[in-house]
Amino acid sequence: MNFDVLSSVASDDQDVILITETWLCEDINSLELFDDRYLVFRRDHGSSSDSCRRGGGVLIAVKKCFNLCILDLPGSDLEAVWLSIKLNHRQKMLVCVVYFPPSSRADTYVEFFDCFESFGFFDNIFICGDFNLSLYDDFGNNKNPLVNELSNFVNLYNLSQFNNTFNCNIKFLDLILTDIDFSHISVWHSDKPLVPEDKHHPALSISICFVADHSNRKNVNISRYDFKRADFLTMWYLLRETDWSFLLNFNDIDKAVFSFYNCLNDVFSRTDPLRQTFTRRFPFWYTIETRRLLKRKARVRRLALKCVNPDLVDEFRTLRSAVKYSIQKDYNTYLRLTENNLISNPKKFWSYFNNTKHNSPNSLYYNNVCYENDGDIANAFADYFKSVFKPSTSYEIKNEFKSNCVGDLVKIDSVTYDDVVLAIRELKSSLTVGVDNIPSFIIKGCAEFFIYPLLILFNLSLRSNVFPYVWKQTRIIPAFKKGDA
Repeated sequence: MNFDVLSSVASDDQDVILITETWLCEDINSLELFDDRYLVFRRDHGSSSDSCRRGGGVLIAVKKCFNLCILDLPGSDLEAVWLSIKLNHRQKMLVCVVYFPPSSRADTYVEFFDCFESFGFFDNIFICGDFNLSLYDDFGNNKNPLVNELSNFVNLYNLSQFNNTFNCNIKFLDLILTDIDFSHISVWHSDKPLVPEDKHHPALSISICFVADHSNRKNVNISRYDFKRADFLTMWYLLRETDWSFLLNFNDIDKAVFSFYNCLNDVFSRTDPLRQTFTRRFPFWYTIETRRLLKRKARVRRLALKCVNPDLVDEFRTLRSAVKYSIQKDYNTYLRLTENNLISNPKKFWSYFNNTKHNSPNSLYYNNVCYENDGDIANAFADYFKSVFKPSTSYEIKNEFKSNCVGDLVKIDSVTYDDVVLAIRELKSSLTVGVDNIPSFIIKGCAEFFIYPLLILFNLSLRSNVFPYVWKQTRIIPAFKKGDA
């Protein structure tokens, strides 16, 4: 079943996917169901060990190109997920998916409605969920307290109900409540559900029109040196001919390091081609044929919606089946190759494992504040770690000392030639590059030309008691688990 969902998601191109009654537990990873184009936010009904709690659970999957953050309500037992999605530099929308089990009490609905008072102002509200209320028969019946509460909530926030697809009992159990203008939203019975359709809960497709602000998207194309395609012989000669003695004239370590990188960039610009890192549109295990089919399907779908040719609808359905089959074949091939490499190349397995675990949001919600800038996110993590840090109880104030002299703290008077040689020799080629994007195999391969300038820089840093500002920078990738922060 997991792959059926993955195949359906991968063969389509939805921006947002909302699911109720997911029946998921913590043992099932989200990337078993969704490819790495999506960020997935879940509220599971129970765990695998809690077998008595059947059904339930909600989920929202959003493409990573959207600027969003999760809104959390600590202590709430509601099966709901709330997201704040920034549509453009002016508008943000509250998106919610919720599930109410059958025969839920009135105070459960009231608790859900009251949650919206704590979220502040949003330009638009969009709520989708299984309310398990027979609204078609009972709406407006003042004797039904649940319908009364829902009616008050809808009127308070000026919402409208847009689901017009009956279930098998000619009722609406799933509601779509929003204040979006009716001319900007369309809802219809989906002809391509992710899983076999439940006759009590017809699958729905929703289209919402808004002006996107592409400048908010973080997935930009960046140019970097492609060292794997470098002209190594020319690079070797240029580095050999570089006279690094000018570094001895500097007293400021930051200026010396800046000049050092300028010389390196001059060499790299003449020997290394530039490559652009593009945002990946498809999972990496897709074959060229699968990608071609997906592009063809998208093109036919656009033409079919414009009613250019009635035969295009049949072609679209044929292409959709072909895409699903092709994706399943590609995924099975990928799994087979990974399994075959378990013994000969264990790193392939861990690469597969890490790919299924990577699901980092573009923003962080901490202490009721949404952080979007990388620096602000790092500072929020630092604030959180500081708040939970517990100093050692055995610490004595008499052991505290203060000194402005670096020599008292770092017992290194100078760095020797052999120290630099040993440090370069111990570099691991498997390490990822730093912020300067120079891989370790370049430094090791041209070690004889890097030893002298690095020796000058290290000793200048020790003499001036200053650590270079550029070398203080690093790549920190916080792993978002779950919950608030």
